[in-house]
Amino acid sequence: MPLRLAFSSNAYLDVPVEQAIERIAGFGYSGIELLADVPHAWPAGLLEVQKESIRRALRESGLVVSNINAFMMNAIADPRQPYWHPGWTDPDPHYRAIRREHTKRALRGHCGSLPTLGQSRSRRSPAARSSRARPASRRPTSSTTRSCRCSTWRPRWE
Repeated sequence: MPLRLAFSSNAYLDVPVEQAIERIAGFGYSGIELLADVPHAWPAGLLEVQKESIRRALRESGLVVSNINAFMMNAIADPRQPYWHPGWTDPDPHYRAIRREHTKRALRGHCGSLPTLGQSRSRRSPAARSSRARPASRRPTSSTTRSCRCSTWRPRWE
C-alpha cells in the first residue's frame, strides 16, 4: 500500500490559499491540510465564492483535503498567544465559547464541501503533478519545512 503525504497550508501564510495549493501540489504531495484560519479559510468569513475558488484550485492541482486545521486562531489575535488561543480549557467561559464556535463553524463550513480522502481524485498522477518545475524562490526553506506539520495517511480504499 503506497504512502501518501499531505502538507499543511499553514506553512504558506504569506500567500493566498490557491497559491499554497499550487505550490504543495508542485512538490508532489497528494493532499493538503487546509488551514481554517486567516488568510486561507477562516470559517466565520468564508464566502461561497471563496469556497468555489478553493475547490477549483484543488481540482486543477489534483490534491485532496486530508484534514481541516481548526486549531490555529490567528484571526482572533488573542494577546495571550496569538496563534492558538483561546483554547478548549480556557478558564474564561467567553474564550471557551469562541473556541467552540470556531470549531463548529470549521466543521459546518468545510465538511462535505471540499474533495477529501475517499472521493475520486484528479486524473493527473502524483508523478505528473511533481514534474511541474518550480523556481527555487518558491521552494520552502528548511526552516519552513521544520516548522510546519505534515500529515500522513493510508487511504481506506487501498
